[in-house]
Parts: sequence; structure tokens; C-alpha cells
Amino acid sequence: MLLLFGTLTSQEEEAWATDFIATSFSVLYKVFWIYPIYCISFVLNTVMYQEIADSALGFLQRAPVKSTPHLERLIQETWRVLVNLVYLLEMYLLSYIPVIGPFLYFVHSCWMASIYCFEYGWVHQRWSANARVDYFERHWLYFSGFGFPVSFVSYFCPRFIDAGVFALFFPLFVLTATRAEPKALQECPKQLQRLPLFFIVQGVSCFLVRLFEGRSRGAKVK
Repeated sequence: MLLLFGTLTSQEEEAWATDFIATSFSVLYKVFWIYPIYCISFVLNTVMYQEIADSALGFLQRAPVKSTPHLERLIQETWRVLVNLVYLLEMYLLSYIPVIGPFLYFVHSCWMASIYCFEYGWVHQRWSANARVDYFERHWLYFSGFGFPVSFVSYFCPRFIDAGVFALFFPLFVLTATRAEPKALQECPKQLQRLPLFFIVQGVSCFLVRLFEGRSRGAKVK
């Protein structure tokens, strides 16, 4: 009996050790190879996508407006990144809602894909962050349909593969966005003509900015 118990214990320890080693190698592989390559590719793709959009807009003779001061542009871009991050967090939180969560996540991913596609042109035209949000909320139905194809394809792919599929089709949608002419809703109830999609996102972003400012002032006082 003791021999049998010792054998089972030894087998359990071997299985645990095997699982631990496999998990460790998987984590190390992702941390030191997959994630760095993913981040580097993301940065390089962002630069190349902007070049694609600038070339397309230049071909269409859409010259950028007068450049804004560097400090103001830095503030605008920092705010844009913060809003996008909060929006992504909102997407993932919505996915945990029972029954309707996956649907809400998918619709928000369609809007997110449209934001990615169109914001290259908005940056080229030097639109402010508030102007982009206002324009997007007035054309929310158009943008949900624009981002549907690429979101649909990547939605059913495994992790990391979905990012690769998205990156594969994304340049085509960036080029399409440079020629697109979004139409606002006209014949519909007034409440639907502008959908406040970023109301919560902007509220949370403003709260985070005020929190950061409060801590910065407290640190200076000390």
C-alpha cells in the first residue's frame, strides 16, 4: 500500500514538474520573442501605415493644413492615445456582460477598426481630438459598417493570428478610408443622429488626467 501511494505521488510530482517546465518555456518564449516582435511590428506598421495614408492623400491632392505647434500636437496625440486605451479597456469589460457581451465587443471592435483606418487621414489634416470624436459620433452607423469586414475576419482567429490577419488587410482599408465619404444619418430620430460613444471613455480619461495633475501638484508641494 505504501509502495503504491509512493508511486502515485512520484507520478504526480513528475506530471507537475512537466507541466511547470512546459508552462515556463511557453511564457519565456512569448515574453522574449513573441511580444517583442509583436511590439516592434506594431511600431513599424504604424509608421508605414501613416506613409501609405500620406501618399494616398497627396495623390488625391489633399494637402495638410497649417501645422500646429509641437506642444499642442503632443498634447493632442497623448490625449488620443489615452482615449484609445480607455476605449479598448471598455471593450474588454463589455465582453464579460452575459448574453450580449460578445455582441457589444464585436460592434465596438468594428468602431475601433474604423478609428484606426480613418485617424491617419485625420492626423494628416491636423484635426483635433475633439473634432475627431465629434465627427465619429455623427457618422457612427457608417463606421460600424466600414470596420465590419476586417473585424469579422480577425474576430474568429486565435490570439496573435488575429493581429496578423488584421495587419494583412489593414493597408487596404487605410487606402479605402482616404477615398471614403461617410454619410451622417438624416432621416432618423434626433437621438440617433449623434451617438455618444465616447461619453464614458472621455469621462474616465478626464478623471485620469485630473488625478495625474493632482498627484503632480502634490509632489511639487512636497
